[in-house]
Amino acid sequence: MYVLAVAFLLRAVATASPAPQIWGGNWGSYDQTTAVPVEDPDPHQKYHYKQISNVGDCSDGPCENAFNDLKSYSIGFQGDLGGAGWITGDFAVSEEKQTGTLHNCQSAKDEQDILCVFWRTAMTGYTVQNYKHTLTQEATEGEKDGEPYVLWSPNDPAIGSGYVCGRGDNLCKYQGYELEGSARPKGEPQSYPFDEDFR
Repeated sequence: MYVLAVAFLLRAVATASPAPQIWGGNWGSYDQTTAVPVEDPDPHQKYHYKQISNVGDCSDGPCENAFNDLKSYSIGFQGDLGGAGWITGDFAVSEEKQTGTLHNCQSAKDEQDILCVFWRTAMTGYTVQNYKHTLTQEATEGEKDGEPYVLWSPNDPAIGSGYVCGRGDNLCKYQGYELEGSARPKGEPQSYPFDEDFR
C-alpha cells in the first residue's frame, strides 16, 4: 500500500510539472547592428562652436569682459547611428567632451561692439558603414544596413579646441547658441588654424 501511494504521488507531481526548457535558443536569429569604418574612412576636420557666455556690451567704447557667467556644456558626437553603437573608427576621438569655463575677451582700440565667448570643439569626421549580423558573426560577415555615413566626434585629447572671442551681433546671439565651421580640411586630429568664421 505504501509503495502504491508513493508511486501515485510521484505521478501526480510529474503531471503537474511543466516540460523542461532548453535555454540558449537559436543564437543566429538575433540581429545586431554594428558600425564599422569603411576601407577608406576619408577623415576630415571641422569646428563646432558653442557660445558659452552671455553677450557683453562695449557700445560705450573699448572694454574687457571677464565673463564670469561662462557655462560648461557637453559636446557630443554627430551622426545618426541607426541603432549601432558609437565607435572611434581607430581615430583619437571621444564620444563627448566638456567646454571650458574661464576666459576674457577684450574689444579692440576704438571698437564699439558687443563681445561674447565661444568654445570651439575640433572634431574628426570619418565614414562608417552599419552591418546587420548575428551574435555569432563578425560584423562584416553580415549584411550592409543602409548607406555609408559620416560620424563626427570630438578630438581626444582636445587637439585644435579652445576659446574664441566673438564680436558683433552677427556672431554673438545668446548663451547656448551654436554653429558649425565652414572649413573641412582633410586629415586626422591636428592643430586647426582655420578660424575663417570669426574673421
